[in-house]
This record gives sequence, C-alpha cells and structure tokens, in this order.
Amino acid sequence: MRFTGKQWREILGGEYWKEKWPAEEQGSFTMARWFWKYGGREIFRKEQSDCIWAGMLVPSIGQLRCSCEATVKKVATDLFLIASVVSGLEQWAFIYQLTVLAQVKLKEHACPVIWDGKIKHYMDFFLGDGWGWGEGTSTVEHMKMIVFGEEGFESRTRWAEDAWSGPMEVNLGKRRKWLQAFLHFFVFVADAECNKAIDKLGWTTIAELSHKLTLIPSMNHDRMNNLEQDLTDRYFLMCLMVGNWPAEILKQQTHANFAVMCMNHRTVEVDNLGNLYDLDDKDKD
Repeated sequence: MRFTGKQWREILGGEYWKEKWPAEEQGSFTMARWFWKYGGREIFRKEQSDCIWAGMLVPSIGQLRCSCEATVKKVATDLFLIASVVSGLEQWAFIYQLTVLAQVKLKEHACPVIWDGKIKHYMDFFLGDGWGWGEGTSTVEHMKMIVFGEEGFESRTRWAEDAWSGPMEVNLGKRRKWLQAFLHFFVFVADAECNKAIDKLGWTTIAELSHKLTLIPSMNHDRMNNLEQDLTDRYFLMCLMVGNWPAEILKQQTHANFAVMCMNHRTVEVDNLGNLYDLDDKDKD
C-alpha cells in the first residue's frame, strides 16, 4: 500500500508503532528500542507482523553488503546504518525530482505512469530492468546512472548502495561517466522550456553545455569542477521553476563499503574513522 504524508509522519515519528503496543506498556514506548516488537500489518503484512508480535521473528529490511540480514534491531542501534538509510531516502528524492524534470520526455516514450490517488509518478519503474520502452529505457537508465551509479539499484531485497551521486573526485573515470550522464540528462531529457528560461537568466546556456559532451573525456580536474557546478546550478534552478525544493546531490564516500556492513564485518575501527556522519542538529556542519 502507499502511505499519505500524514501516515508517513506517524510511522517515522512513532505514533503508528505506539498504537500497536498494549495500553499498559505504552508509557515505556520509545523509538530508540524495539519500537517494532508488536508488529504492524501495514508495514510487515499480516503473517510476518503476527510472527513479530509473537516474538518468533526479528523483522528484516534487506541484506547488507556483508550478506548479513539488515534487521530493524541491528540498524536501529548502528549510526552508520542509520545514516545509510537517510542517504538512501535522499537518493530516491533525487531521482523523483529528475522524473519531474523529465516528464515531457517520459510521456513521449510512453513510459507507464503510476497514479496513487495524490500524484502521478514513475518511481516503481526504477527498480527493474528491460521494460521494453524502446528509447524510454535509455532515458531511464541515464537517470539511474546519475543517482545510483553504474551498479544501479539491484532489487527491493538488497540493501541500498551508499550515496552515489557525485562520485569521489579521486576516481576520474567514474566521475567522467557521472558528468556525462548528468549533462546528457539536461541536453536530451530535461524540460526544454525550463532550459530556455534558465538561458535567459544569464547562466551557462544549454548550447554551451551541449558542446562539452564530447570534451568530458579529456577534461582535467578544474574543468570537471566547473562543469559539475554548472550542472548543479541548472538542476537547482529547474527544480525551483517547477515548484519543487531540490533534493540534495550527495557525495559518494571513500568508506561506502564499510558503512553498509554490520559491526562484526567492518574492517576498520569506528574510533579511527572520526565522525563520518554528522546527524546532530546543532548547526556545526
């Protein structure tokens, strides 16, 4: 089922889970410890929820890169895995923004639209491959490359990769492929009217950007930085023009493989890595 904004707030804020607890235990409810222990049929479905309530099952939300089950208990007590979940949600917000900017092209390719009673979107079709859309498949693959990288998002059952968008600067090959995919999106996929409007504002024009498609393989570090800034500016401006707040474009970290493993399989001590993920709200970023 699909949840409304109000339902998501209740799930993430704890109200949904607290209602599942017996009245005599609700006073001790906390999202920090075993909030899921009385199940939730809307989340886990009836059979699994009943097993959780009976203490026969610890819910899993996928598989970590070390092949261990990503149980709710394991993730909820691990700062690295919590941050990986947050960055994964931001990735999906990013790809949603791209589909909004590409709606004209997706309609031209007759890509199926999902109507969930509130909005139209294409999100479910980014979880698989080979839909037989002809040119539409190429369009979607470019968008997946921008957000999920070359490996993509493998399936619903695998743990999401750590934040990809904007590959590590030290990996020039991957960075060039990412820049090519992002630039291709604006030149061939994104809304043409938005491109024209941005050109009139005095930013680097789409014609100037288009010329750089063939130059990316020979670009040095500084030129790639300049191109990435131009593309990022255009992305932010386009989102604002269509009335959306742009999702953040995250950087892939050097510790990405480490961050999506369980504590027992990490090869580096947490204390030696410093504060890789700053999740506090004290404005010290």
